[in-house]
Amino acid sequence: MGRKDPRIDTYIAKSADFAKPILKHLREIVHEGCPDVEETLKWSMPHFDYHGGPLAGMAAFKEHCALGFWKGSLIVPGSKEAMGQFGRITRLADLPSDRTLVGYVRKAAKLASDPPMGSAEPIVWLSIVSIGTIGAMAAMLIDREISPLWTGFLMAAVDVVAAFALARFALWRSGSRPGRSLQLGQLVSAGWCINTAALVLYMILKVPA
Repeated sequence: MGRKDPRIDTYIAKSADFAKPILKHLREIVHEGCPDVEETLKWSMPHFDYHGGPLAGMAAFKEHCALGFWKGSLIVPGSKEAMGQFGRITRLADLPSDRTLVGYVRKAAKLASDPPMGSAEPIVWLSIVSIGTIGAMAAMLIDREISPLWTGFLMAAVDVVAAFALARFALWRSGSRPGRSLQLGQLVSAGWCINTAALVLYMILKVPA
């Protein structure tokens, strides 16, 4: 079951009169759409976490409130608001219908429960290993006298390019920002390590012309 944070009660109680019903309503909507959500306070503002990661956050300002979903552009079509996807909320009528909001919460929960980039990395690396090995085999079959040094440079380049492509695809699928999980140094290092393994296999299987 979800967990409520008493600090959120205090935050709402201290908010302006116009904001109290809005914040209470948004809180209820989030819990309805994601019963297992956990409340917390981040940057002195109410936030909702799910599966250990951020789901949404809300805030009350002097003259308006804001509601924002993590990965909001994937949840609310056409949204570009930096502080939320619904603009300045000054009254309950400024919000979409309850059914629509609950749908957004459920969509956000589904995105949050998808495997993170960290879980996708083994698949990425295994794919690169396969590409490296297949490439070395292909080089051996096409030209059995090809220099191992040139093969090394070629396969390193192929490995790194494949790593970038696969990493970008996995990041896009997970909705994460590029570069946060996979760094250039890791990609290059992995490419050279895989290339070394591919070259060993190449030399073992190499047959003189």
